[in-house]
Amino acid sequence: MTAVTPDQPSVADPDGTTPSGPRTADGGPGRTVPELAGAGAPGTRTDPRFAVHRAPVPFARAPFAGVTWREFGFLWLALVLAPFGFTYTVFTVSFTGGILATVVGLVVSSALVLGGRGWGAMYRSMARTMLSVDVTAPAPYVRPRGFWRTLWSGLADGTGWRALAFLLVTFPLAIAAAVVSTVLLAVGLGGMTHWVWSRWLPAQQAGDGTWHRGASSASTGTSTPRCDSSASCSSARCSCGCGRT
Repeated sequence: MTAVTPDQPSVADPDGTTPSGPRTADGGPGRTVPELAGAGAPGTRTDPRFAVHRAPVPFARAPFAGVTWREFGFLWLALVLAPFGFTYTVFTVSFTGGILATVVGLVVSSALVLGGRGWGAMYRSMARTMLSVDVTAPAPYVRPRGFWRTLWSGLADGTGWRALAFLLVTFPLAIAAAVVSTVLLAVGLGGMTHWVWSRWLPAQQAGDGTWHRGASSASTGTSTPRCDSSASCSSARCSCGCGRT
């Protein structure tokens, strides 16, 4: 009998060869935690919770890389789905607490909790296709024998409740991530292309009388009186300085 150490994912590959590196749950090559962080320390164990299948992108090429825009799309898709997931979670918790005492309530509540597994599977699929990250799927739900045991096992499914907690936390995080990333993108693109669209901005006169193109700020309700040669000025607030001693 061959002993398997904790840091040894398997004894041999299906073709009979000895594995030469970390493996994921489906047998593919995995990434260690220090590798993801850039450390690359030898002899480290593979994180069993996820596996990254994309190579690092250099900083100069990041704006033009497809993975960058797929990740940006992931944030926006998560923003669209987050309100629905949050509503589903709030409805599940409130409905379960209000109608749990009835048999119909047990059936519906168990189905709602188990439905959280579907939300989790959808987000794992999004991470796989858009982020090139494989998140390890939880153990499948096994339906026990008996009507009452089936109802209570669905209601007490830990994986379903963790998925609902994920939906609850994702709601504010999706909003913050989408807003911050969109603002940074808009500011960056605006600064890079200012020389193109600035010619169509309205003309504005500065305080020294010069003209430039730009957007005017909101008025505060107070203005500095301006002087001309045809009018007498007795106010010390005139911008041209007339009337001052």
